[in-house]
Amino acid sequence: MRPGGTRRKIISSSLISELEKKHATPAATARRFERLSEDARTACALAYLFGGMGLAAAGLESLRPEVLGSFLVYEARDANETPFWLGFADLEKPLRPCLVTALIDACGDVEFPTKGRRQASGPWQPNDFAVTCGQAQLDALRTTQAGALTRAAGTALTKLIHGFGPDCVLESREADAHSMASLLVAYGTTRKFLSADTGRYSTSLEQFEQWNAMPMRKRISDFAAFAHEHSGGWNLELLAEALERSESGWLSSSIFPSACRGDAVSGLRELGYAGVVSVARHGDNTVWRTPAESAPASASEGQESRSMILPDFSALLPQETPPGRLFAFTLLGTLSSLDRVYKGRIDRETVNASLSRGVPGERILTYLTDANAPVNVRETVREWIREFSRLFVSSETVVVSFDEKTSRQLASYDPVKDMLEPLENAHTVFVVKKGRERAARDIISEMGYDVRVPKQTGGRAEDERAPGSPEKPRAHLTPVLDFHAGEKPESSGIRSGKYSSDMKALDTNEVYHVIGYAMLMGHIIRIDYEGGRGTRKGRYRVVPLDVRRGKDSCLEAEVVSTKRKREFDVRCIVRIGVEPHGNKQ
Repeated sequence: MRPGGTRRKIISSSLISELEKKHATPAATARRFERLSEDARTACALAYLFGGMGLAAAGLESLRPEVLGSFLVYEARDANETPFWLGFADLEKPLRPCLVTALIDACGDVEFPTKGRRQASGPWQPNDFAVTCGQAQLDALRTTQAGALTRAAGTALTKLIHGFGPDCVLESREADAHSMASLLVAYGTTRKFLSADTGRYSTSLEQFEQWNAMPMRKRISDFAAFAHEHSGGWNLELLAEALERSESGWLSSSIFPSACRGDAVSGLRELGYAGVVSVARHGDNTVWRTPAESAPASASEGQESRSMILPDFSALLPQETPPGRLFAFTLLGTLSSLDRVYKGRIDRETVNASLSRGVPGERILTYLTDANAPVNVRETVREWIREFSRLFVSSETVVVSFDEKTSRQLASYDPVKDMLEPLENAHTVFVVKKGRERAARDIISEMGYDVRVPKQTGGRAEDERAPGSPEKPRAHLTPVLDFHAGEKPESSGIRSGKYSSDMKALDTNEVYHVIGYAMLMGHIIRIDYEGGRGTRKGRYRVVPLDVRRGKDSCLEAEVVSTKRKREFDVRCIVRIGVEPHGNKQ
């Protein structure tokens, strides 16, 4: 009897083995699945297909007793108390044949033309991400207060990424393109290749070079892995097997309940863009299948492509341009569109912005030489670099000039000369009079000078703050243990005093009593351990298995967090507490 009059049933090892054979073998698990109704089997299969995302159970209340009563899935809830059904990892493989059959049966026959419906070109994700970094370098990725890209920033970026082919529109071209742009930005911030500041994203040469140094295959696979995680963590092995066994080779979104269809299609769109599956629109549904073979990753790695820079400073870059050269162009110009080729233009403001971030002028000139730019373009950009280097304004109070001609111009220009006090080296440094800092800066800018301080490295500009990401983490799902719905909850049976849950220091004999009580009642114990018997000092939550007294005192227990057995010297237990039976989360 438990305290309070409740009974505790003791089961023999032979009965446990019999129950295991009856309920826990693959055959028994499959039989439980087959006894479910067709709708319940589909819901169960979707819970396993969605993996860590889980199946949104809103609207499926009628199936809840049958699905949860099968003990093949469990329920969890997010912070908003929205219910989700998830599969057990240990049951997925034994159940996989049944799950695959249920998914295929629920889809029915998907007749869909196959010609020209696979995204077989590319892969273009590395180029698209290089362009995203380029837009951040140009300070063109601005955000709303909610952290999303502004419409102007999103529209500008979507004009430069490849996305799906012209025959594949899942929602609308604008919605699809913005979704892909958001995925690229989320990838950059999560992997720390982009930095999120208040109201904008930024990157630097070091951050981009860190990504660009990765082998091309690794860049592609890393993006696909992120897209899989970002889309919710679908069970890709189960998905691949269902596609392989489907007669048509396609699965359809018609199997998704209305409550989760939007999120599921969004996840498929991201997986399709990352090349994990091929997706297309078919009537009112989205269909998907195994992706086509794309061009080998090595085809675009290091590939030389001839950019065309014209005398009017416009530029045409082939879409096969390697990612590193695409980003390099954004150090001296802006890209405006992509239609078989990237279209862009070299401009002075972009060159000055790059120089102010610490990009060496030699690097910009080297790019123009490699691209065989016209002489007038190269010489003009060289002059821009020289002019940028003539002076800068430091901390609003000091103007630093690097040539005598510039110093004379400042000293003789009426609107500004009374605001400046030349130091001993008159052609080098001027001190701005107190209270006139802003006015002096504005007038010098109007004279045609770029007053930004050139940085010595390629790091982020001075006004940038620490990296961060506006991406909201996925809501945490907390399992709901509801195996005895409607029953009156039992008391935990934890006594007061030395048997309570409070951590307390006891003498060795009382520690033995507490351990024995926990073993008898099936409770977990918490211990502060000072170290010994090969187990390090620390706090542990353990299931006690056996205890020995005497000179060789020892507690044998299973650590809850690792499921590993360890030995603890009872004399080295500093404090101990008891947790209720079954509380192993």
